[in-house]
Amino acid sequence: MTQGTYESYNIQSEDLKTHWTAIGATFLKAKELNVDDGINSKVFHFLLEEWKRLYPSFVLEPIKNAVMEGFHYAQTQGFEKDEKIKETATAFRVYYYLAQYFSLKIEPNVIKEHTVENYPEYDIHFGDANRDLFMLLSEVWEELDNRNTSDADYFEDIDGYYYETELNYLHSFLSDCWNETKEKTGSTAIAILSEATAVGCDYLLDEKRELNRNEQILERQ
Repeated sequence: MTQGTYESYNIQSEDLKTHWTAIGATFLKAKELNVDDGINSKVFHFLLEEWKRLYPSFVLEPIKNAVMEGFHYAQTQGFEKDEKIKETATAFRVYYYLAQYFSLKIEPNVIKEHTVENYPEYDIHFGDANRDLFMLLSEVWEELDNRNTSDADYFEDIDGYYYETELNYLHSFLSDCWNETKEKTGSTAIAILSEATAVGCDYLLDEKRELNRNEQILERQ
Protein backbone atom coordinates (compact mmCIF):
# COMPACT_ATOMS: atom_id res chain seq x y z
CA MET A 1 0.00 0.00 0.00
CA THR A 2 1.41 3.39 -1.02
CA GLN A 3 1.49 5.72 1.96
CA GLY A 4 0.88 8.95 0.05
CA THR A 5 0.53 12.30 1.80
CA TYR A 6 -1.81 13.36 4.57
CA GLU A 7 -3.43 15.86 2.17
CA SER A 8 -4.72 12.89 0.17
CA TYR A 9 -6.81 11.72 3.13
CA ASN A 10 -8.04 15.07 4.45
CA ILE A 11 -6.24 14.58 7.77
CA GLN A 12 -7.36 17.15 10.34
CA SER A 13 -5.06 16.34 13.23
CA GLU A 14 -1.95 18.55 13.31
CA ASP A 15 -0.12 15.89 15.32
CA LEU A 16 -0.78 13.25 12.67
CA LYS A 17 0.43 15.65 10.00
CA THR A 18 3.64 16.29 11.94
CA HIS A 19 4.30 12.57 12.48
CA TRP A 20 2.93 11.34 9.16
CA THR A 21 6.17 9.61 8.15
CA ALA A 22 6.02 7.47 11.30
CA ILE A 23 2.25 7.02 11.60
CA GLY A 24 0.96 7.28 8.02
CA ALA A 25 1.16 3.56 7.24
CA THR A 26 -0.67 2.82 10.49
CA PHE A 27 -3.48 5.21 9.54
CA LEU A 28 -3.88 3.66 6.08
CA LYS A 29 -4.09 0.12 7.42
CA ALA A 30 -6.57 1.21 10.09
CA LYS A 31 -8.62 2.94 7.39
CA GLU A 32 -8.67 -0.28 5.38
CA LEU A 33 -9.95 -2.19 8.43
CA ASN A 34 -12.45 0.50 9.40
CA VAL A 35 -16.08 -0.68 9.39
CA ASP A 36 -19.09 0.52 11.30
CA ASP A 37 -19.79 -2.43 13.61
CA GLY A 38 -20.66 -0.45 16.72
CA ILE A 39 -17.26 -0.80 18.40
CA ASN A 40 -14.94 -1.31 15.43
CA SER A 41 -12.99 -4.02 17.18
CA LYS A 42 -10.68 -4.77 14.24
CA VAL A 43 -9.30 -1.23 14.21
CA PHE A 44 -9.14 -1.15 17.98
CA HIS A 45 -7.04 -4.33 18.25
CA PHE A 46 -4.91 -3.32 15.27
CA LEU A 47 -4.01 -0.05 17.03
CA LEU A 48 -3.03 -1.96 20.15
CA GLU A 49 -0.64 -4.08 18.10
CA GLU A 50 0.69 -0.99 16.31
CA TRP A 51 1.41 0.65 19.65
CA LYS A 52 3.52 -2.37 20.63
CA ARG A 53 5.28 -2.35 17.26
CA LEU A 54 6.03 1.39 17.26
CA TYR A 55 6.95 1.83 20.93
CA PRO A 56 10.59 0.67 20.72
CA SER A 57 11.48 2.92 17.76
CA PHE A 58 9.26 5.88 18.68
CA VAL A 59 9.94 6.00 22.43
CA LEU A 60 12.94 3.90 23.47
CA GLU A 61 15.52 4.25 20.71
CA PRO A 62 15.58 8.08 20.90
CA ILE A 63 16.35 8.00 24.65
CA LYS A 64 18.98 5.26 24.62
CA ASN A 65 22.00 7.59 24.47
CA ALA A 66 20.78 9.63 27.45
CA VAL A 67 20.13 6.46 29.46
CA MET A 68 23.54 5.02 28.60
CA GLU A 69 25.24 8.28 29.58
CA GLY A 70 23.47 8.24 32.95
CA PHE A 71 24.39 4.63 33.62
CA HIS A 72 27.99 5.29 32.54
CA TYR A 73 28.15 8.24 34.95
CA ALA A 74 26.99 6.04 37.81
CA GLN A 75 29.23 3.08 37.00
CA THR A 76 32.42 5.15 36.50
CA GLN A 77 32.19 6.91 39.87
CA GLY A 78 30.63 10.07 38.52
CA PHE A 79 29.01 10.81 41.87
CA GLU A 80 32.35 10.39 43.61
CA LYS A 81 34.30 12.51 41.10
CA ASP A 82 31.78 15.34 41.44
CA GLU A 83 32.21 15.06 45.22
CA LYS A 84 28.52 14.33 45.73
CA ILE A 85 29.36 11.32 47.90
CA LYS A 86 32.41 10.32 49.98
CA GLU A 87 32.28 6.54 49.79
CA THR A 88 32.38 4.44 46.65
CA ALA A 89 28.90 3.43 45.49
CA THR A 90 28.54 -0.25 44.68
CA ALA A 91 24.78 -0.23 44.29
CA PHE A 92 22.23 2.14 42.80
CA ARG A 93 18.54 2.85 42.84
CA VAL A 94 16.96 3.78 39.50
CA TYR A 95 13.52 5.38 39.77
CA TYR A 96 11.18 5.85 36.82
CA TYR A 97 8.16 8.03 36.17
CA LEU A 98 5.75 7.11 33.39
CA ALA A 99 2.24 8.40 34.00
CA GLN A 100 2.65 12.17 34.41
CA TYR A 101 6.11 12.81 33.02
CA PHE A 102 8.60 10.45 31.49
CA SER A 103 11.92 10.47 33.36
CA LEU A 104 14.53 8.51 35.30
CA LYS A 105 16.44 9.30 38.47
CA ILE A 106 19.63 7.46 39.43
CA GLU A 107 20.73 7.49 43.08
CA PRO A 108 23.76 5.85 44.71
CA ASN A 109 22.75 3.61 47.58
CA VAL A 110 24.59 5.51 50.34
CA ILE A 111 21.73 6.13 52.72
CA LYS A 112 23.77 6.82 55.86
CA GLU A 113 25.57 9.82 54.36
CA HIS A 114 22.58 11.87 53.28
CA THR A 115 19.09 13.02 54.18
CA VAL A 116 16.16 13.05 51.78
CA GLU A 117 16.68 16.78 51.24
CA ASN A 118 20.30 16.55 50.03
CA TYR A 119 20.36 13.10 48.48
CA PRO A 120 22.65 12.95 45.39
CA GLU A 121 20.87 12.09 42.17
CA TYR A 122 21.26 12.07 38.40
CA ASP A 123 18.07 13.08 36.60
CA ILE A 124 17.18 12.25 33.01
CA HIS A 125 14.07 13.85 31.48
CA PHE A 126 12.71 12.43 28.24
CA GLY A 127 9.78 14.65 27.34
CA ASP A 128 6.43 13.02 26.56
CA ALA A 129 7.19 10.60 23.74
CA ASN A 130 5.38 7.73 25.45
CA ARG A 131 2.17 9.75 25.87
CA ASP A 132 2.60 11.28 22.42
CA LEU A 133 2.49 7.85 20.82
CA PHE A 134 -0.67 6.93 22.71
CA MET A 135 -2.30 10.22 21.68
CA LEU A 136 -1.31 9.73 18.03
CA LEU A 137 -3.11 6.39 17.96
CA SER A 138 -6.08 8.00 19.69
CA GLU A 139 -6.16 10.58 16.92
CA VAL A 140 -5.98 7.90 14.24
CA TRP A 141 -9.06 6.43 15.93
CA GLU A 142 -10.83 9.81 15.83
CA GLU A 143 -9.83 10.56 12.23
CA LEU A 144 -11.67 7.42 11.21
CA ASP A 145 -14.89 8.95 12.59
CA ASN A 146 -14.94 6.80 15.72
CA ARG A 147 -16.03 9.85 17.67
CA ASN A 148 -19.21 8.81 19.45
CA THR A 149 -19.00 8.62 23.22
CA SER A 150 -19.04 4.86 23.60
CA ASP A 151 -16.28 4.37 21.01
CA ALA A 152 -14.10 7.09 22.51
CA ASP A 153 -14.45 5.66 26.01
CA TYR A 154 -13.73 2.18 24.70
CA PHE A 155 -10.38 3.32 23.35
CA GLU A 156 -9.40 5.44 26.35
CA ASP A 157 -10.33 2.70 28.82
CA ILE A 158 -7.51 0.54 27.49
CA ASP A 159 -4.93 2.93 29.01
CA GLY A 160 -4.28 0.44 31.82
CA TYR A 161 -3.34 -2.23 29.30
CA TYR A 162 -0.88 0.15 27.67
CA TYR A 163 0.71 0.94 31.04
CA GLU A 164 1.36 -2.71 31.92
CA THR A 165 2.82 -3.40 28.49
CA GLU A 166 4.93 -0.26 28.71
CA LEU A 167 6.39 -1.44 32.01
CA ASN A 168 7.51 -4.68 30.39
CA TYR A 169 9.19 -2.75 27.58
CA LEU A 170 10.86 -0.34 30.01
CA HIS A 171 12.13 -3.07 32.33
CA SER A 172 13.74 -4.99 29.49
CA PHE A 173 15.16 -1.87 27.81
CA LEU A 174 16.73 -0.44 30.98
CA SER A 175 18.13 -3.82 31.95
CA ASP A 176 19.77 -4.15 28.53
CA CYS A 177 21.20 -0.62 28.80
CA TRP A 178 22.53 -1.20 32.32
CA ASN A 179 24.21 -4.49 31.42
CA GLU A 180 25.56 -3.18 28.11
CA THR A 181 27.16 -0.33 30.06
CA LYS A 182 28.61 -2.79 32.59
CA GLU A 183 30.25 -4.74 29.77
CA LYS A 184 31.98 -1.52 28.66
CA THR A 185 32.95 -0.23 32.11
CA GLY A 186 33.75 -3.51 33.83
CA SER A 187 31.65 -2.35 36.78
CA THR A 188 30.37 -4.84 39.34
CA ALA A 189 27.73 -2.43 40.70
CA ILE A 190 24.13 -3.56 40.93
CA ALA A 191 20.99 -1.54 40.26
CA ILE A 192 17.40 -1.86 41.43
CA LEU A 193 14.66 -0.30 39.32
CA SER A 194 11.59 1.05 41.11
CA GLU A 195 8.52 3.09 40.29
CA ALA A 196 9.13 6.55 41.79
CA THR A 197 6.01 6.52 43.95
CA ALA A 198 6.65 2.97 45.21
CA VAL A 199 3.93 1.34 43.11
CA GLY A 200 4.53 -2.26 42.11
CA CYS A 201 7.53 -4.52 42.60
CA ASP A 202 11.22 -3.71 42.34
CA TYR A 203 13.21 -5.01 39.39
CA LEU A 204 16.84 -6.16 39.43
CA LEU A 205 18.40 -4.71 36.28
CA ASP A 206 21.50 -6.92 36.50
CA GLU A 207 19.50 -10.14 36.33
CA LYS A 208 16.58 -8.78 34.30
CA ARG A 209 13.96 -9.99 36.73
CA GLU A 210 11.30 -8.80 39.11
CA LEU A 211 12.07 -9.14 42.80
CA ASN A 212 9.70 -10.89 45.14
CA ARG A 213 8.07 -8.55 47.64
CA ASN A 214 9.98 -10.19 50.50
CA GLU A 215 13.26 -10.14 48.57
CA GLN A 216 14.91 -6.90 49.72
CA ILE A 217 18.38 -6.52 48.21
CA LEU A 218 18.68 -2.78 48.90
CA GLU A 219 17.00 -0.57 51.44
CA ARG A 220 14.59 1.85 49.79
CA GLN A 221 15.56 5.50 50.22
